[in-house]
Amino acid sequence: MPDLIDYAVPGRLTDLRGVPATALPTAADPLALHGIARGLVVPPQEARTLGLPPARFATEHVRSAADLVRALLALDAMPLTAARPPQWRVVGPGRHAAVLAVALLRHHRVTARARCGFATPAGPGHGTPCWVVEHRTSPSGPWHRIDPEPAPPGRGFLTGGEVWVAYRRGALGTSRSEGAPPDDAGPGQIKAAAIRDLAALNKVEVLPSDEWGRMHDAVAGRTGPDHDTLVDAVAAVCGADAPAFVADLYARDELRVPEHLQR
Repeated sequence: MPDLIDYAVPGRLTDLRGVPATALPTAADPLALHGIARGLVVPPQEARTLGLPPARFATEHVRSAADLVRALLALDAMPLTAARPPQWRVVGPGRHAAVLAVALLRHHRVTARARCGFATPAGPGHGTPCWVVEHRTSPSGPWHRIDPEPAPPGRGFLTGGEVWVAYRRGALGTSRSEGAPPDDAGPGQIKAAAIRDLAALNKVEVLPSDEWGRMHDAVAGRTGPDHDTLVDAVAAVCGADAPAFVADLYARDELRVPEHLQR
């Protein structure tokens, strides 16, 4: 089996080397770092309401935390700990806030990882694509899960694998605990979220739009039972919280993120 995954060490997309040290927070308090990351990103819909120019939306496609920080400093050189009004934040999805939080936590050697899945509603309805952050305060302690985006009361989260398991049981949307995919999502989108979660558990936090292997065919409904079985394995491994098995499954060519999606 491959070595265990060290979530206290940055991955390629969460490495902040090269970022001016004066811009980074010096305190290692996990909750404070989460709060800082939350104040660095403005969602695209809010950015449109603010009337930000089209060029500002290019940051939606930036993958690395270091490049996101550089984009922030180009807007205003204030340190990340300073309160930024929305117009001086990077435009991007919730994934950006999660990746920035993980990068700041790992910069301070806090064990942290991003998870990809769906938000679950407080009442009837469908979930939406969502990223959260998990961190540990001790090597063998429990994972503490935090939503990097401001969330309405009662919002929950299920990983892509958990939603896939519910889908396979035919249980989607039957209760608040089961969750559901977005309104326009089908099994292909759920599979894609499960595979992105596997990548995130291997410290490769891709964009919500990134697809590789057979993900495009899955979203288009062109995969068969063999791919369903593969995603069953992804869901089981991601749910077991066993880093050695997570790394072993991710080593498969069709599941591993290609190089061009890691920069």
